[in-house]
Amino acid sequence: MNMVPAIAFKLYRDGMYSANTIAMSTFTGTTTSDFFMAKFHNHIPEVNKIPFSILADKFATATKYCFSLGLRDWGEYDIKG
Repeated sequence: MNMVPAIAFKLYRDGMYSANTIAMSTFTGTTTSDFFMAKFHNHIPEVNKIPFSILADKFATATKYCFSLGLRDWGEYDIKG
């Protein structure tokens, strides 16, 4: 079995947009069925294999951070908004 574990978080906040993020271990997957064995990251290693390299090239036309996800929106507001 080849599973690609990922997890998503959504933090609802009153009067403003929610804060969202995802985390993955890798694009290539894992052979274990234990979801929690993977170390999750918001910056994952680049993969230079097809079809990942084709997708990365396409994503690179819009951003140079196609293997990263920022967390700025999590810290953009304080307790007062």
